[in-house]
Amino acid sequence: MANFFVKLDTGGIIEEVKWTTDSRLFSQGESLLNLLEDDKAEEILEFLQNPSSHAKKHETLQIRMGESFIQLSLYLMKLQGEILGIGISGKIAEEPVIGELLKMYNELFNQLRGEIKKNAGGDEEQIQERFEDLQKLNNELTNTKRKIEKANVKLESLNKELQTKLMKDPLTGLVGRYQFWVGIRGMIENDPDKQGIFVYIDIDDFKDINDTFGHVGGDQFLIEIGERIKAIPLDEAMKIRISGDEFGIFIHGFDLVKDEDFQELWELIQRYLLNKPVIFNQIPIPVSISAGMAVLNYDSREIEELIEYADFAMYQAKRDGKNRYRKFDKKEFEEKRLMKEQGKAVKDVIASEDLYHVYQPIFSAEDGGLVGYVAHMRTKNRYFPDTSDLIENAFRENLYVELDLLSFQKLSQGKNLARSIGEKLLFVPHGPYSFKQNEEIKKGAGKVFPNRLVLDIVEGKMANPEFIGKIIRNGKKYGFLVSVSNFASGDFDDLGILATAPAFIKIGRATTAIMPDNRELQEKIRRIVGYAHSQGTRVILEGIETREELEIGIRLNIDFLQGFYLGSPKRELPRDVEKTTRAILAVKKGSERN
Repeated sequence: MANFFVKLDTGGIIEEVKWTTDSRLFSQGESLLNLLEDDKAEEILEFLQNPSSHAKKHETLQIRMGESFIQLSLYLMKLQGEILGIGISGKIAEEPVIGELLKMYNELFNQLRGEIKKNAGGDEEQIQERFEDLQKLNNELTNTKRKIEKANVKLESLNKELQTKLMKDPLTGLVGRYQFWVGIRGMIENDPDKQGIFVYIDIDDFKDINDTFGHVGGDQFLIEIGERIKAIPLDEAMKIRISGDEFGIFIHGFDLVKDEDFQELWELIQRYLLNKPVIFNQIPIPVSISAGMAVLNYDSREIEELIEYADFAMYQAKRDGKNRYRKFDKKEFEEKRLMKEQGKAVKDVIASEDLYHVYQPIFSAEDGGLVGYVAHMRTKNRYFPDTSDLIENAFRENLYVELDLLSFQKLSQGKNLARSIGEKLLFVPHGPYSFKQNEEIKKGAGKVFPNRLVLDIVEGKMANPEFIGKIIRNGKKYGFLVSVSNFASGDFDDLGILATAPAFIKIGRATTAIMPDNRELQEKIRRIVGYAHSQGTRVILEGIETREELEIGIRLNIDFLQGFYLGSPKRELPRDVEKTTRAILAVKKGSERN
C-alpha cells in the first residue's frame, strides 16, 4: 500500500511530503518521476512543465515498490501556483489524505479571502468576482475527492490481480521473480540473526531440449521441474522460478550452516529432481542440473549479493562438468571479478593508446660494460603495475597482437631513442604468434633500429621449437634477432628451443631467485649455458636482486646480466653505469680468485 500527498515543483521534484503511509517511498528533494515507468514519467513531466495544460490530471499507473510494482491512482492539481500530487493505492476511507488536503485547501482558501478583501479596497463587485474564482477551485477539489473514492474501488480489484500475477510464475506456479525479494526479506525479518542458504539451480543443456522438442516440449519440461521443486520437503523455504530455466530455493533458520548441510540439501534436491526423466510425447528426457549455494549472514547479509554469489557458484559447477553443486568461494569470486575488470582494462589501454616504455640496462658479465636495454611496457592504468601483468591479461583476452602492435608503434616514433641507443641492443617483448600479423610495423621498427632490435618471446609455454624457428627465420628478413624468455622454468622444451639457435635465451626471475639454495638447479643452468654456447646462443640471467645471485651468474659463465641489483627500469635511458660496471668486475675478479 502506498498513499501519499506531496507538493511538487515543475520538474517533478518533491518540495514537501505533507503526508504518506510509507516514509521509505520517497522524501523531500527526490523525484516522483523516478517511481514511474519511462513513458508515463515523460507524459507527467510535460503536464507539470506546460503552463497552458489543464489544472488537473488523473492517471492509473504502476509504480515501483522495491523489487515489485503496485497499481496506483495518481492525481495532480495546480492550485494557485502550487502543484499538488495525491497517490492512492489503498482504501481511501482508511487514510487521512482527503482530510489533510481539505485542511490545507481551507487554509489556502481563507488566506486568499483575506488577501482579496484587503486588495479589493471594499469593492464588493470585485470581491464577489474573486470569490467565484475560489468557489470554482473548491468545486474542482470536491469533484476530485469523489473521483478518488470512485477510482479506489477499481484500484482494489486491479491491485489484487497485479499482486497475484507478481506472486506466482504463470508457467510453473512457483513464486515469481518480482515477488520473491519481498518474500525472502519477510523470512529474514522474522529471524534476522539466523543463517540461510540460497540455492541457484540451472538446467544443464536446456537449449538442446528446446531445439529438440520445441518450445512446447521445453515448457512442459519446466512445468515438471517446477512441480518437483514444489514437492521437496523443506521447512522455512521459498521456492522460486528466477527466469527461463533458472530456479532458486531459499531455506532460512539455520543457527550455523555446516558442510554436511550443503551435502544433505544437494542429495535431497537430487532425489526429487533427478530421480527420473521427464516424459514428453512418450519420450523420456533425462534431467541434469547444476547448482550453486551461498550462505546468508556468512557470505553476505544482502539478498541481491547473496543471489549473485550463488549464481557465480552455479557457473563454477557447470565449468567443473555440470550435474553437480558448488559452494560459494569468496576468494575465487574476487579473482574472477579481478580478471573481468583486467580484461576490460586491457581493451581500454589499447583503445586509448595508454602505453609507454621504461628501459632497464643489460650488462656484460665479461667486462661489465653496458650492452643494451630491455623495453618494459608500462601504462597508467591501475590494474597493470608491470609488464608481466599487462602481457598476461592481453594473452588471456586474445589481444596481445594489438598490444604488441601498439608497443612497436610507440618505439618506432622514438627517433631520439634510436640515436641514444646507438649500437646497443634493444629487447622488446613479443608474443609467440605469426610474424605476419603486424609485419608492416615491424618493417618500420626494423628501419628505425637496424640490426639492434631483439624480439623477446614471452609466454614461451605457448610456443614450440617449430614455431620459434619460424620466427627466427622471418626475423632475419627484417634484421631482427630473437630471444626466448623463461628458460629452465619447465614451461617448454628447453633443448628443442635451443636447437633452433635463437640469438639469446633468458633465465627468468622465478629461476634466478631459487638458484642460491639449489645446487642441482645451478648444475642444470651450467649445462644449458654450455649447450647454448655451442650453438652460438648467448645467455642472459635476469631478475638479479642480490649480490649472491650476481656471483652465481658470473660463476655459471652467464653472458649478460640484468636486474634491479644492477639497475631499475626508467623512462630515460640509464647513463651513469660506471659504478655498476666496477661492481660486476669486482665480483668477477673475486670469483676468479676462488
